[in-house]
Amino acid sequence: LQIPSLPFHPETRAVADQFLEDVDTYALYGGEDYELLFTVSSEDASRLESAGHCAVIGTVEEADVGINAFNPETGLIQLDAAGFRHFAEPKNDEDQLRDSLTPDDS
Repeated sequence: LQIPSLPFHPETRAVADQFLEDVDTYALYGGEDYELLFTVSSEDASRLESAGHCAVIGTVEEADVGINAFNPETGLIQLDAAGFRHFAEPKNDEDQLRDSLTPDDS
């Protein structure tokens, strides 16, 4: 995943700036901006991108590489699962309280 290639709506960037947040974090973990994501061959990706219909944001690599993102400022970083988990079991009140008091080091 090439972070500089991610498309951002100007309002998303404005909100991130307003709250002094990194707009990349909004794109990677926010969940409110939706874009169609799909894979195609590199040949087809070049044709689609040159026609102006889409943005190439990365490549699919071998499974043992993991999910990584590249940012020219920070280099290659491993992406961890974060954000809302739609199909997770609901937490009980005790778990929610413990999680709210425990820093997330992941």
